[in-house]
Amino acid sequence: LQWTPAAAADRLFGQTASQEVIYRQLIASCLFALSLAGLVYWRNPSGLITAVPFLFLWAISPQIAHWISQPDGRSAPPLLPHQRQELHSLARRTWLFFEEFVGPDDNWLPPDHFQESPRGVVAHRTSPTNIGLYLLSVLGAYDLGYLSPLTLTLRLRSTFDTLDKLDRYRGHFLNWIDTRNLAPLPPSYVSTVDSGNLAGCFITLRQGCQTLPQQPAWRWQRWQGLLDTLSILDEALDSEGVATAAHQHLAQMRQQILAVQHQPEEWGGLLLHLLAHEQPALSNHLMALVATGDAIEPHKIHTWRVYAERIHHHLQALQRELDTLLPWVLPFSQPPHLFTQSTDPAVSAAWQMLRAALPLTPRLDEIAALCTAGQTALAQLHPLLPANTTSAAAAAHLWRRQLADALQSTRLLITPLLMSYEALAHQANAFVTEMDFGFLFNSQRQIFHIGYSLATGRLDPNYYDLLASESRIASLIAIAQNQVPQSHWLHLGRPLTEVKEGLALLSWSGTMFEYLMPPLLMRSYEGAFLNQSYGHIVAHQIAYGQAHQVPWGISESGFYTFDNSLNYQYRAFGAPGLGFKRGLADDLVITPYASILALPFQPQAVSQNMAHLNRLGMMGRYGYYEALDFSPARLELGQSSAIVRSYMAHHQGMILLSLVNYLHDNPMVARFHADPHIQSAELLLQEQVPLRLPDERPPQPEETEGRVGQTA
Repeated sequence: LQWTPAAAADRLFGQTASQEVIYRQLIASCLFALSLAGLVYWRNPSGLITAVPFLFLWAISPQIAHWISQPDGRSAPPLLPHQRQELHSLARRTWLFFEEFVGPDDNWLPPDHFQESPRGVVAHRTSPTNIGLYLLSVLGAYDLGYLSPLTLTLRLRSTFDTLDKLDRYRGHFLNWIDTRNLAPLPPSYVSTVDSGNLAGCFITLRQGCQTLPQQPAWRWQRWQGLLDTLSILDEALDSEGVATAAHQHLAQMRQQILAVQHQPEEWGGLLLHLLAHEQPALSNHLMALVATGDAIEPHKIHTWRVYAERIHHHLQALQRELDTLLPWVLPFSQPPHLFTQSTDPAVSAAWQMLRAALPLTPRLDEIAALCTAGQTALAQLHPLLPANTTSAAAAAHLWRRQLADALQSTRLLITPLLMSYEALAHQANAFVTEMDFGFLFNSQRQIFHIGYSLATGRLDPNYYDLLASESRIASLIAIAQNQVPQSHWLHLGRPLTEVKEGLALLSWSGTMFEYLMPPLLMRSYEGAFLNQSYGHIVAHQIAYGQAHQVPWGISESGFYTFDNSLNYQYRAFGAPGLGFKRGLADDLVITPYASILALPFQPQAVSQNMAHLNRLGMMGRYGYYEALDFSPARLELGQSSAIVRSYMAHHQGMILLSLVNYLHDNPMVARFHADPHIQSAELLLQEQVPLRLPDERPPQPEETEGRVGQTA
């Protein structure tokens, strides 16, 4: 027997095989078919009529092989530019939640949720999942251009300093923490799924911190972040239905920014112009609008003020960023006339050498060397300047001294900044490696317990035993780190159900969270078992929403029921037909994050669903409200739906990560899979689709036609 490695076979005949390669491998078959045709014609010409169809197919077999070896060409249609801009605007609103609610009052930990109405309260508690998704939201905000490298470091460092103070058990952070005093909330508990989520976020963050030094210090994304901030104010003004001077001014600012997108040399001058002229003018327009708009509701005016303040903050942050990291960019936009209009060839040459020594878009890890080179160029320029006897000469000398001082300050700052990224990556890795998943694992059943109670000193008697569960992040990480055997993956249940689109994995509750939260980090392989299930369950949820004439997207969320303190209640909701849990048809609660998670699979359907949600009033100051409850049992007479006006930290985090992944080609997935341990276990995610396994149908919903109300 001759052994051919799988990699070699894939190169020859796999999905990447070219037509030329296939013809080269099968040319002998074509020649044999032609020879056989000649032989038939020579021996029995009348038989050629019968043989020609078969010989023809034989002759074109290489082309047939090429056709059938191609991957499935079906792909989701991309979003149009205005649809992508809607995603950018949603991302900016969503990040505002973390900007406003994660700060020193909560020890730089994300509070579990903010309930806007009734009562307007912040829940000062958090979980490992909240923390992990917040940390990646910070990284995602950097990807989107909302944060500078300095602010990114400060936010991460502040949260990591708090994490060092928290109680842990065998490396695991406890499931609920009071964000004000950092005390564990009773009963103290280690959650397998929460620890897995946090570990996955730490792994992703570590890779992100390691690659930050190679990122440009001055990126177009920072301008895109400003455009997003301008857009949310523009949308808020549009909601009043009037064309205002402020609205027109915002359009003018956007045009000015887009005009220099591919001209980094113009960015510094544009920034100074926006700060000196455009931003103050915008503030005046808004004040005039408020002064003349007696009928405008106060909460809308407050939203305008918040968004306008974010624009001002973004512009100031850009200026600080340049002054700190690239102190030559703004001076180069306003150089002394003595340099640009000098008739002395030596001065002109020295000026050009200085410009060449200090590029406008260097990488962060290049800045220290550039500062040294710039100082050298300035030193060479100094003796060529005329004596400080004229105003032009005095301005040139002052400009040179100020730039030299700024270069020295930046050179001293940049090394600690780069070291801080390294320290954050090291600490994130330490948090992961210190988590002991082994004690949560049942070696006899080969699956994980749901958790461990410190109060009773016992493992939870229940288990995570399904592959279609959010706990598979914990499973993959534990296997990758060799804390549990690979056989654990095979012991996860794979019950199947047949939906309209084909076979799909069953979960316990039929929630989008169970299916689509892990793909925020874990790669989905085309044609793999999991990836097919994702597509089918998304299509099933879309169809279920359409059948009830409501938006789609069902998952665990808050719903329109209150406790004695007027807090919304929370539990898992799922789409009937996808979960084992009974009673899934009894409720109809739509949560926006559930559909946003489906962006990689059905972007056009997600965009259309967002438009439907917007028409129903689901867009708030910090992005989408938590949920829209259509369940008749919880609605007042004549009411078709009720908005759950709250924002949950982990849902906000999932929305932001899904948007970042879609808009920037899956950076979080790439970072997670850049980890060598994860790479060693990637094959587990490439399990192929079963063809002949039995259909294990979930309990049929006991639903009558009028059980759940329909709305237009």
